[in-house]
Amino acid sequence: MMLNKVYLAGGTHSNWQELFKKRYPNCEFIDPSDWKGLITTANVIGINGSDLLICYFESTNPSDLGLAFEIGYAIGLGIPVV
Repeated sequence: MMLNKVYLAGGTHSNWQELFKKRYPNCEFIDPSDWKGLITTANVIGINGSDLLICYFESTNPSDLGLAFEIGYAIGLGIPVV
């Protein structure tokens, strides 16, 4: 299975997204941390266009409720979650 678009779900208080982007330069990443406050609709559109969801539970993220939504939504669509 070729993964073309990877959605990066998780906290935005560290640079974990940049580490993934550098490690896998041949993937196209959908990174909600680039959206600066746009939520829900943009997340749904991003997840709909992805082949895989990578999630990171960041210890400094206050609740991870958004991440829980993203994981559940991706699972509902049949998109693999790591």
